[in-house]
Amino acid sequence: FASIHFLAAPANPSNTFTSTFSSLGDLFDFRVSIIKLGDMWLSIWTWNLMSFASIHFLAGLVCVFRFRKEIAARYLLLIFLAFLFLGLLIPVTAGIITAVLVAWVHDTSGIAMFSFEAFSWGVGMCVLYVAVSFTKNIAIL
Repeated sequence: FASIHFLAAPANPSNTFTSTFSSLGDLFDFRVSIIKLGDMWLSIWTWNLMSFASIHFLAGLVCVFRFRKEIAARYLLLIFLAFLFLGLLIPVTAGIITAVLVAWVHDTSGIAMFSFEAFSWGVGMCVLYVAVSFTKNIAIL
């Protein structure tokens, strides 16, 4: 079983440091090893929220620029705000639940999570949700 040790993140190797995320800037340092459950789910959820919000912001801009001549200007703002609302609603509900579950699995198994793993989980959940939503919309058309 000595070969299994490479799967777990080391407790505190020389090139990483343990953090409790004192600021939002710590989230962007991918060398940080996260060991607390609260920090794990919060960092996963933050990446999930940022990726959802940016994708829905871009989708709202595409919608506004595409339909700017067909729809009245007051409705364009409403459509753009609806896109932003959906971009925040999904991570607040489903994103928190999945982030807590992923962090709980890491915490109970005793595996420390690097910030890059939190980034991968958060953005990966967003990419998976967008891919499933896109295929559902194509099937409806």
